[in-house]
Amino acid sequence: MVSIQHGGDVLNGSEKSPLYWTDVVNTQAGGRARMSLDDGSVLNLGSNSRIVVTKHDAAAQHTELAMGLGKMRVRVQKISQPNGKFEVRTPIGVAGVIGTDFYLAYANGQMTVLVFAGRVKACNLVGECVEVGAGEMSTTSSVDFGGRPTPAVPAPPAAINEATSSTSLDTAVEINQREAATLGIVTHASDAHLGKSPAAKGAPVYSGDLLSTGPGGALAALVGSLAVKLQGDSTARIYRASYGAVVELDRGGIEYKTPGQPQGVVIVASDVRITPASGAPASGRITLPVPCNLKVQSRTGQLYVLEGSKSRVIQSGGTLNFFQDYYFVSNRQGISPDSEAYHREQHWACGVGSGTDFAFLNSPGNTNSGSGTSVPEPSSLDLLCIGFLALVGLKLKRLLAWTETKANS
Repeated sequence: MVSIQHGGDVLNGSEKSPLYWTDVVNTQAGGRARMSLDDGSVLNLGSNSRIVVTKHDAAAQHTELAMGLGKMRVRVQKISQPNGKFEVRTPIGVAGVIGTDFYLAYANGQMTVLVFAGRVKACNLVGECVEVGAGEMSTTSSVDFGGRPTPAVPAPPAAINEATSSTSLDTAVEINQREAATLGIVTHASDAHLGKSPAAKGAPVYSGDLLSTGPGGALAALVGSLAVKLQGDSTARIYRASYGAVVELDRGGIEYKTPGQPQGVVIVASDVRITPASGAPASGRITLPVPCNLKVQSRTGQLYVLEGSKSRVIQSGGTLNFFQDYYFVSNRQGISPDSEAYHREQHWACGVGSGTDFAFLNSPGNTNSGSGTSVPEPSSLDLLCIGFLALVGLKLKRLLAWTETKANS
């Protein structure tokens, strides 16, 4: 299903088949090929594709390819030579590599460039160009000859899935499993990680991924039309849900922005569920600086806050600070808060609160957060001290109970 045209001969492509200048590589329906160049660059060619190696000088880092049809993902070695370049030409344009990892497709008079890492310059045949950065894409069409490349825009998850799966040599089962888990894309990252790997703009986010940031870091992601941003010194997991996404905040803070239906979000912190009202745009911020203390802020739209059977409504522009009766032990292995198994994990008593209602601290601007008498919002240091004292009180209570038991035994 892969053939190599070398001079007048047509050979069946196989593992370790040599490739020379001017060779033509064709893949038929269902056929794919991975090619390693002498400079260490790797080409993944999708089905029904055709490329020609017009030039490849590894020492000078000068490579030119021509793609007449199909899809290809290219991982290019960093170009360090003064006159080095790596270009892929199609019948209507040229992709010049500035970065290291990109996808190129050409069919029916349209060229698409999608960048995974680094930067690529996409140009038409008359030299009009745009730069496409990590996580972005651009198209060039021949509807009008010499049509300009479109401005680079964030690549939607569906386009990333297509670019990845159509050029992967993984099995169909592996591809389907990965596509099913793909949830969104990183739009900004600084001092941030996805799992154990450093996060980078354009990286795909999978359902169940652990997102984390350093003290001064930030991590923003786009899930469909939902935007979330993890603040510094924070950890969270994000999962697919029938309504959009559910985010589990373990520590720190997270901001959200959603257009409403059909894209929704639920943020869960210590088993407290915070849900923006559907049907209208909503944005806000949730912070969990210490266990048992939660701050919920609505910037636009109503918020519903649910802990067990107790619920409250935060009006647009309102803020709610409260102490939970219990906090959730964060030792789960990628279990969505929407799963029944999630609630089998251990809850620890906070030792703060009435046991019958939230221990609310009212904040100005929130018309539905208590008796109507507003009190000043506590500072971060106040909240840390209160949380610490609550935990110390709980430990002391348990120690006294254990001492009493020992004395009676």
